[in-house]
Amino acid sequence: MSLTRKMFSNSVYLFLDLLIVNFLGLFFWFFTGRFLLPNEVGIVSTSINLALLLSSLSLLGFQGVLPKLIPEYLEKKRYKKIVSLTRFTLKVLLTSNLILILVLFLFYSKLQTILKLPPYTIAISSAMLLLFTFSTFFGCIMWGFQNMRMFFTTDLIGTVLKLVVTILLLVLGFGYI
Repeated sequence: MSLTRKMFSNSVYLFLDLLIVNFLGLFFWFFTGRFLLPNEVGIVSTSINLALLLSSLSLLGFQGVLPKLIPEYLEKKRYKKIVSLTRFTLKVLLTSNLILILVLFLFYSKLQTILKLPPYTIAISSAMLLLFTFSTFFGCIMWGFQNMRMFFTTDLIGTVLKLVVTILLLVLGFGYI
């Protein structure tokens, strides 16, 4: 595949990813706002944003390093280095996530008071922290291999699942739990 064609293909998949994921995210918030009370939307929003913030911290900058180093090692055909880098990053991310989850549970009562959240939302935020972090990690690997079609496909599937499960739970009357 020529460089121009590959660049165009990658940019199309990344553009579609950004467009569709954001559009479906709008529907997520639309249905959340439609079926939940305002204070419940606040709880959901706070839980998600807390998990996103902590996920950003737990990534420790690896979301920028992996997509840069993987292509360099691919070009040099140093596949064992890619495996080693991936395993090392996975161990570091798992450790950072476990530390953050431990801190969340240690300071659970203070966080609950400050953020005015129900008790179980810290557990939900911890689960989302893991999902967000490892979703980003695997996305970075696909990005590093320049497999934007797979990146788009997995991102789309994850976002559609989030939307479908949310709508299903809300229609069935589960609320924010």
